[in-house]
Amino acid sequence: AIMFDDDTVIDVTKPTGVRQLTKQQFLTRYPNSDFHYVEVPDEDKARKFALEQLNKPYDMTAIFGIVFQNRRWQDDDKWFCSELVEAVLVAGGKIRFRTVVSSILPRETYAAI
Repeated sequence: AIMFDDDTVIDVTKPTGVRQLTKQQFLTRYPNSDFHYVEVPDEDKARKFALEQLNKPYDMTAIFGIVFQNRRWQDDDKWFCSELVEAVLVAGGKIRFRTVVSSILPRETYAAI
């Protein structure tokens, strides 16, 4: 999930897809969450991109892409959780540690922050 300075949280889960929550709503569902501050050059662009993703579905095919390495994680018609976080960071100008990957797992996103 991504949380902005105003405590707006954008996350994606199955079956709801991409949704917007308050920090309190998020913590009620996920009380053991771990937050990390990530500076992006343009938070407005990151926020705009994240809000444009609302209501898009969860990407179940990402699980298969992880195994077969044959998908393009940047396609924005549906999202896997860590791919959405990564895409929001990239939209905000965060430079990735590597640019050619077929899937983004939580460990890759964690390494980039």
